[in-house]
Amino acid sequence: MTHARHIRRRSAALALAAMGAALALLPSTAAAAPGDAWYGWGTKFAVVNGAPKVTFVAYVAQDGAPPKVIASQETDITGTCVERGTSTIDYDTDAANFDGNVYLACELPSWEEATSDLGFNLPDTGECMVCATGGAPIWGDFEVTPAAGVSGTMPIVNASSVGISINVETTGVTARARLDVDRVLGGPTTSYRSPSWTIASAPQAHALVGIEGDGIVAVADYFNWLDYLDLNWRPWFQANVEGPTAGAWVEKTVTAPAARSTQNARQYEMGVDGGPLYIGYDPDTGDIFNGKLGPGGIEPGCKGL
Repeated sequence: MTHARHIRRRSAALALAAMGAALALLPSTAAAAPGDAWYGWGTKFAVVNGAPKVTFVAYVAQDGAPPKVIASQETDITGTCVERGTSTIDYDTDAANFDGNVYLACELPSWEEATSDLGFNLPDTGECMVCATGGAPIWGDFEVTPAAGVSGTMPIVNASSVGISINVETTGVTARARLDVDRVLGGPTTSYRSPSWTIASAPQAHALVGIEGDGIVAVADYFNWLDYLDLNWRPWFQANVEGPTAGAWVEKTVTAPAARSTQNARQYEMGVDGGPLYIGYDPDTGDIFNGKLGPGGIEPGCKGL
């Protein structure tokens, strides 16, 4: 009897050990971020040595003085991009020339999956997150020269399927930036605009439109994303773009800001499942960018309600 009990105990111990080893091989379950943190993603277009480069980042950041990124993942998604249209994009060393007949179509990764890969879970809100205005940074930026004499709204970076895009509105003589953010995913949109600049006097104008200045500075500096702007944008956004306030910054050259403005901001919704990403194209209107484009991108952060 004693010998039989010993065998059973030894068999049970071996079974438990095998089960523990199997569980150790399973992926760890992602956790929620700290309560004072926010979730974000971003995508950036640039031309490097005469070739396009499109990157995607997912990150988690924490409030503080200053705020800081606590986890991040960066992915080169250039390989998903293809030219579409009836012509081709002409690349300079550090900029791309679009003629109004061609654009880049890329594939945006899932924000939800990328954040889970970091060891965190987005709040369980289905296909989108409802975001508190001023709870996290959200912005669009670009270096651009719209084609002279061409008027209308030209898309720069468009991820409208998940609720955000950055555009340039132009009369052919003057231009201004416009950031579009969905108040309800797939529904009404809020637009934030920059002051205008004169195209002829501002080749490769720089524009930034966004909400939550401290957060924009922290995230942009972490990923080195707004280094092409004059350094003075940082203290101006930190001092003037806080809470439910959107700010806009425009530079005629890299050393001379042309205009600054603030406006009221509203809550918004961000899709989490990924989807099409367009450089120079708006799938809702069919508009295609015409002009010269340097760096540009969109970065939606979200602190859920």
